[in-house]
Amino acid sequence: MRKIDYSSKYFKNPAIRKKNKKKIKPYIIFFVVFVFVATNYIIFFSPYLKIKNIKINGNINEDSPILSFFTNRNIMFLDLKSIKNNLLETLPIEDINIEKKYPDTISISIKETTPELIWITQNKGYLIDSYGKAYSDISGNSIETYNLENYDILRHKYLYDNIPIIYDNNNSLLVLNKIFLNNEYITFIKKVYQELNQKLNLNIIYYGVSMKDYTLEATTSDNWKIFFSLQDDADKQIERLSLILKNQKGEGMDTISQYIDLRYGDKVFYK
Repeated sequence: MRKIDYSSKYFKNPAIRKKNKKKIKPYIIFFVVFVFVATNYIIFFSPYLKIKNIKINGNINEDSPILSFFTNRNIMFLDLKSIKNNLLETLPIEDINIEKKYPDTISISIKETTPELIWITQNKGYLIDSYGKAYSDISGNSIETYNLENYDILRHKYLYDNIPIIYDNNNSLLVLNKIFLNNEYITFIKKVYQELNQKLNLNIIYYGVSMKDYTLEATTSDNWKIFFSLQDDADKQIERLSLILKNQKGEGMDTISQYIDLRYGDKVFYK
């Protein structure tokens, strides 16, 4: 009788049946490949996901550079966050909201920038937003030049009548879409502008700012000046100015012939 070596690697236990490997049927392979190819075609090449419709809420011209970010691009691969940041940095808009609406539509809502100041420097006029950024050069036909004694003042005709026009006494170079003015200074300037016109009824023909010594200068139609410190409280300086004017009123306004200087705290100098 033949002896069986059960430790041999070639031993086959007759009690254990060998499992047959199942072969993948060709049509399943074809189906998987078809789905893969079709999906890639739809995503990368098919016009199905190309942006065809752009819905806009806000003022945008047909030739606006905003539209070039979306036209004929694949909606799936749009990085909306990057596009939004790019547009906010380069265009005169305060905010923008962009939504994808599959398969081929983009919805855009724009909050347009409201000018806070008109800033005049180097014989050019710029619109300044609430962040202290110059976002538009308005030095074209809408600006007129008036020669008022020693001053050469640029003034807008109609559209910006209620916006302070500030002359840069340092004649600094201003770069579009770059922040150059602190928001606190904008608030200060607007406060003084409103109070001098509405509360004190002063006829101011010129506002100038020097950022070298943080001074706001206002020149009246009688050609005397008021100096404010941008680093001091606006309300307190206006209150001191109001008190001086009331005291001078009894003596006659002619006593103020050159300036009132409010830049030194409780000490007010005038001549």
